[in-house]
Amino acid sequence: MRISTAQMYQRSTANILNKQSELANIQNQLSTGKRSASLADDPAAASAASVLRSDLSANGQFEQNRQIAQQRLSFAESTLGTVTDNLQSARELLVNAGNGGFSDADRKTIANQLQEGLSTLIGLANSSDGQTGYLFGGFREDAPPFLET
Repeated sequence: MRISTAQMYQRSTANILNKQSELANIQNQLSTGKRSASLADDPAAASAASVLRSDLSANGQFEQNRQIAQQRLSFAESTLGTVTDNLQSARELLVNAGNGGFSDADRKTIANQLQEGLSTLIGLANSSDGQTGYLFGGFREDAPPFLET
């Protein structure tokens, strides 16, 4: 097979045009800072970028959920601290009620204080979570979890 001068020039011209096209693509990538200008340039990279965007979105939602959970736990801890204080106060009242020197009126006063303490404890047990439900209500958000009888 003979190679003519015209074929050699055509092949050289085609190579130069291909290299210029590759150079233009590289310059475009450098100027935009992106490896591919369109999805057709690199479908695998486009797919990986889509998965990455989805993962970033999920991570954002996880962070928001973590903050909400941390707020609820902090509020629950504070509420339980108050419950502990009220129970300690009720315990002291009960110990004092055992004093033989108290009159019936004194015991009635202590009973009223214990009843108020019970109402306070039920109020704390029915605390709102700060959003739509009750802090200690579990999955039921439409009714208070504890009722005074």
